[in-house]
Amino acid sequence: AMISLPGLLLGTQRAGDAADVLRTFARFATGGLIPNRFPDANGPVEYNAIDASLWFIEAVRAYVATTRDSELLEELFPVIDAIVDGYRGGTMFNIRVERDGLVRGGADGVQLTWMDAKVGDRVITPRRGKPIEINALWYNALRACEGFATRLGRPGAYWLQAAIAACHAEAPTFEETDWAQILALYGALVRINPGPVVRLNRAIALEHVAGPVPAMEEIDALRADLDGYHLYWATRGELLRRFGRLDEAADADRRAIELTDNPSERALLETRLEPSVIRAIGANNN
Repeated sequence: AMISLPGLLLGTQRAGDAADVLRTFARFATGGLIPNRFPDANGPVEYNAIDASLWFIEAVRAYVATTRDSELLEELFPVIDAIVDGYRGGTMFNIRVERDGLVRGGADGVQLTWMDAKVGDRVITPRRGKPIEINALWYNALRACEGFATRLGRPGAYWLQAAIAACHAEAPTFEETDWAQILALYGALVRINPGPVVRLNRAIALEHVAGPVPAMEEIDALRADLDGYHLYWATRGELLRRFGRLDEAADADRRAIELTDNPSERALLETRLEPSVIRAIGANNN
């Protein structure tokens, strides 16, 4: 629906119908996701889509660009805000933004894109991991949100989030990421939104700029707020390895494994506990 909305409704001067469609999907949004499918009978609404919410934001952008209707944008903005927060903090089907700024998603037996083909128990188009087209949509959504926020007189947080995403997206390699710029942007974002997840992301950037000691101080200060967040423990484990505190790092990884429901993340964390990996890390630290 969101992919075809600009052509079917905006391109045919049916802006009122487009507004009704956007309102309907927004009304059923939950956990940062809009519906993928409304059942034909009286069944539950289905949300198995990593891209639908991002296409929704693009449809709103196209609608506003065509109609200049700031009133509907104001009405839909809380839903758009919840979508961005849902992706950044994590939502259904293991959909979340990871520390590299990219969106990851995937759940066993679930198809997660508009091309949601499934035959029996076999998922034809699972799109697990970090598909490039999903992250292009995420980047586009943040840029659209930057424009929405500016239009509504709320430029701060969205501009900063879009700029952080741009730093990650435009770096030729992970090693060439402009971490100093990302750290400065997170510093500004913390002043607007001093939540613990934002501060954790700032600590990750700080480690790349200033080293593990100041980053570890930040991580320690966040323990009470993020004790139940698996990415906190995964990050803590990485930093503890920088200090050669391998037993503590392993304990942190085990805690992260307990907290995550993502099989791919669990498998990655479990590799850190393999004896050969631990020996190699210990040798590097020496």
